[in-house]
Amino acid sequence: MNSILNDLGIYGIHKRVENTILSSLLLGDPALLIGPPGTAKTEILECLGMALREFSKREENDPNKWFDIRLYDSSKLEWEEIVGFQDIKAMMERGEVKFLKTGISIWDVQMVVFDEINRCTPARQGNLLEVIRSRRLYGNPTGVKFVFGAMNPFGDAGTEGMSSALADRFNFYVPFDKFSSMEDSDREKVISRVGEKEA
Repeated sequence: MNSILNDLGIYGIHKRVENTILSSLLLGDPALLIGPPGTAKTEILECLGMALREFSKREENDPNKWFDIRLYDSSKLEWEEIVGFQDIKAMMERGEVKFLKTGISIWDVQMVVFDEINRCTPARQGNLLEVIRSRRLYGNPTGVKFVFGAMNPFGDAGTEGMSSALADRFNFYVPFDKFSSMEDSDREKVISRVGEKEA
C-alpha cells in the first residue's frame, strides 16, 4: 500500500501515524503530534498543508480561495500574532469585538499548526482553548478547518506542563517513534535527505 508521506518525501513514519493524521484531516478533529526532536512532526504538517494548497490552486482560479496554512511557534507566540489588531472603529460604532487581519493572523486560514505547544506559557495556553475546539476567537468564527499541535515529550528541556483543559481539546494523540526504531531502508532515506530539508 502506497504512502502519501513517502510521496511527499517523508520517510520512516509508521503507517498508523500517517492514518491517524489523515483521519484527523478527514474528520476535522484536532490532533496533537508527540515525539522527540527531529522526527518530522512539523514538516509532515507543513507538507500536507502545502499539498492541499497546490490542490486548491488547480481547483480555484481566485487566489483568495486557495488553501492556506499558518504555522505558529508556540514557544514565542504573541497574542497579536493570532488575532491581529482590534478594530477600534467596530468597537466604537457598533460595540463589536472585531479584529483587523494581518499577514500572520488566524482569520480565514484553513489549517493552523501550533508547533512546540508544550513550550507555550500557561497564560497563552488558556488563549488557545477556544481556537482549538470551536475554531472561534471571542465568539467570532475564524474560518479554520484543521487544527494541529506538535510537541516534544514532557520533561524535555524548556517544556511547560500542559493544562488538562488544553490537552483535552485534542481528539487525536499521535505518538512518533524514534529514529532508531525505523527500518534500515527508511533510515538510509532520511540520512540521504540531510541538508535538503529539516527532517
